[in-house]
Amino acid sequence: MRPDELRIQIDPAISNELYEENRSGGIGLILGVYDIDGKSLLVVWRPWAMSASEKTISKQVSAQSVAKAFLDGISLYVNSEGAKVYAMQPELFRGYLNVFMPAGNEPGVQEATKRESDNKDPHNLIYFGAPGTGKSFQLNQRATGDKEKGIQGRFDEDKIRRVTFYPDYTYAQFVGGYKPVMEGDDIRYDFVPGPFIKTYMDAATHPDDDYLLIVEEINRANPAGVFGDTFQLLDRNTRGTSNYYIFVPEEMSAYIKKQLDGLSPEERQSIEAHYDPDMDFQEYSDSILNRLSLPPNMYIWATMNSADQGVFPMDTAFKRRWSFRYIGIDEGEHVIERYEIPLGNTGNRAKWNDFRKEINRLLLKERVNEDKLLGPFFIDPDLIQDDDSFTEAFKSKVLLYLIEDAAKTKTERIFTGNEVTYSKVSENFDKEGEDIFNGISLRYTNEILADDTVDPAEEPEEADQN
Repeated sequence: MRPDELRIQIDPAISNELYEENRSGGIGLILGVYDIDGKSLLVVWRPWAMSASEKTISKQVSAQSVAKAFLDGISLYVNSEGAKVYAMQPELFRGYLNVFMPAGNEPGVQEATKRESDNKDPHNLIYFGAPGTGKSFQLNQRATGDKEKGIQGRFDEDKIRRVTFYPDYTYAQFVGGYKPVMEGDDIRYDFVPGPFIKTYMDAATHPDDDYLLIVEEINRANPAGVFGDTFQLLDRNTRGTSNYYIFVPEEMSAYIKKQLDGLSPEERQSIEAHYDPDMDFQEYSDSILNRLSLPPNMYIWATMNSADQGVFPMDTAFKRRWSFRYIGIDEGEHVIERYEIPLGNTGNRAKWNDFRKEINRLLLKERVNEDKLLGPFFIDPDLIQDDDSFTEAFKSKVLLYLIEDAAKTKTERIFTGNEVTYSKVSENFDKEGEDIFNGISLRYTNEILADDTVDPAEEPEEADQN
């Protein structure tokens, strides 16, 4: 046993039975439960092979992966045979199941998104995954669609509001608060709404339309602090209405009243028609002036990258109120499949996607977590198409990321050479190409082309027709 692994023992007959379940189109899983100080984790294995032994077998996960799951919610451990083992907090298990197709494969985001769109879209949704997997792109496509591909979006462009969290982002900026406002030559303090309250008011006063607030990088700020008391509103019923309300602060109530007073007669009639016969416009106004409750036509979607340095952890209570969608490390790779790149100044060329996967394979071998691997869009596809732009981006983005973050403690095993500094590794890449990495094997595209080219001198002579 490795000292950094935690194991459970299981009868091989059970593993074989679950394997048959997977093979026949079901979902067969082995679940381990890890408990510490009253907190639990689920550890999930997927049997993909029959057990050759009739003796008790072991299923293991690294202790580091368990510790990471306690902090980030979910983590991936890849064992020596390449099998994936997920550790996750129990509330994320449903989201884990959602990314599996009935046939037992791990589908791409397109398939998962299609199934999800067949059902009702989650009101609180977070896309998460490794850097460069296209989380923002996938979420935006789900929201607005893609006219060129004929994909219908969920929301109209003018009904989407987008904000990006950062470490100093505050409740007053997100929800709203008192700020100095110029009035002629004078300065007065007034309630200034943030994107949360603006989206709320749009949805509340137009109940027949759907509105979306997108939060990019939700864990780059302290989510609990930024949401504040509105965190309570994220607990919704099956219709999408908040289960619990919060009282509206006096300054916010004055802003809401001003917005209600500014509604046109047609907008007021629309509200009355929507809630008829439960309440008229005056009763509706009295309600939202005193109690804040998210309406079912207000959606909050977000992106999250747990691999970045300096991100804030989310507590269990906050995460429980969201649906999570995991974006796999190779999702969307077909977009970059055809792109060839230069390997420094060596004269050799290779497919960027092959190079990326080889780097990821090396990182996994050195037990770097999956959420720190390179996604297909870690380098912008536009930069890949130009040799000089790619080389510069590879050195300033990929090499810097590996040395200062993803492989920071393992650079001597990831890279060759005695001096593993950013400047030296960048310099060596120009001279040695992929050989700066320890154990990467690439098929050069220029050699493939050369192999496929027939030397005219070697062509067989045509038979004499006379």
